[in-house]
Order: sequence, then C-alpha cells, then structure tokens
Amino acid sequence: MIKVKNTAACVVSIGGAVIIPPLGVGEVDPEHSGVQRLLARGVLLGAPTGDDPDGVVPETVVELKEALMARGIDFPENARKSELQALYDQTKAQ
Repeated sequence: MIKVKNTAACVVSIGGAVIIPPLGVGEVDPEHSGVQRLLARGVLLGAPTGDDPDGVVPETVVELKEALMARGIDFPENARKSELQALYDQTKAQ
C-alpha cells in the first residue's frame, strides 16, 4: 500500500472499495491497474513521506498554520504565506 493524494476536484473511487475525496489522501494498492492509470494521468500523486502525521505537506495558509500549531510553533496571526512556509521549512529541517 502507498499513500497518494487526489489532485482532482472530484471523488476518486478505485474498484468501489477505496474512495479518496477531492484533494484528499488515501492508501491504495500500487499494483491495481486503475491506480497505475490514475498515477500516469496525474490524478493521483504519491503523497510525500516524512514527519507529517498524515504524510501530506501543507500547501495553504490554513494548512500551514495548523501544521505549525501542531508542532507548538508560535507565529503572528497576520503572517503571510511565505513567512509561514519559511517557519514550517525551518522546523522540518530540525
């Protein structure tokens, strides 16, 4: 099983058994032919692995703030995305 991220704005159903919501993450069998086709088309992307609990790298301001709060990192409420990203990258490197 591998973790993948659904990049589509629609639900992905694989064999009726695995359902991944829009922009969500799920675990799939990489040997399944449907998974291979979706990976080839770019609908599914391999989710990054690392120290993120769900294997997903935060991309939005809200996701970055949630990730920083989960790590106990303080940041200004009005911080810009670039500032939040820099803080996140800094904590991830440690």
